[in-house]
Amino acid sequence: FYVGGIGRLYNIENLLKIANKKEFLNLTICCRKDEWDKEYEKYKGLLCPRITIVHAHSSELEKYYKDADICSIYFPQEEYRNFVMPIKLFEYIGNVTPIIATANTATGNFVEENDIGWAIANDNELEDLFEKIYNNREELLKKYYNLEKVLESNTWEKRAQKVADDLKD
Repeated sequence: FYVGGIGRLYNIENLLKIANKKEFLNLTICCRKDEWDKEYEKYKGLLCPRITIVHAHSSELEKYYKDADICSIYFPQEEYRNFVMPIKLFEYIGNVTPIIATANTATGNFVEENDIGWAIANDNELEDLFEKIYNNREELLKKYYNLEKVLESNTWEKRAQKVADDLKD
C-alpha cells in the first residue's frame, strides 16, 4: 500500500514496475486525484489489474490499511530524504503496517533501528524482499510485534513531550 503524493520527489515508477512484474503482488496506490491526473501519462503503461489507484483520505483509508501487509515509503534517493521524517511514516506505524523505506535516509534509518520494516537500497533488493516475504510470511510477524512496541513510544503526545523535554536542555 502506498499513500501519499506522486510527482518529482515522490516517484513511484520503480514500485509500479516491480509490482507489475511480480504476479503475486497486489498494489494499492492512494494519492490526490489532481496529482494522479497530472502524472497519469508517466504511469499508465505500468498499470495492470493487480494495481489499484484510489483517491481516499482520512477515515476512508482505514479499509485499505486493514487489507495491506506492507506500506511503502520507497523512492529514488534524494538529498532532502536524509533529514526528513514524513508524517506518512507515523501514519503507517499508527496503522501497525510494516514499512519499506529507502535505505540511508532518516526514514530508512528509523525503520531499520526499530526493526519495523525494511530499508531498501535499490530495486533489486526490493524485488528480493518481495520474494522473501511471499515465500515466508513469518517475515512479517516480527515487524508487527515491533510496530506495537514502537507505537507505544511514538504517539503524538509522547513525541510532543520529547520535544518539550529536549527544549528544556
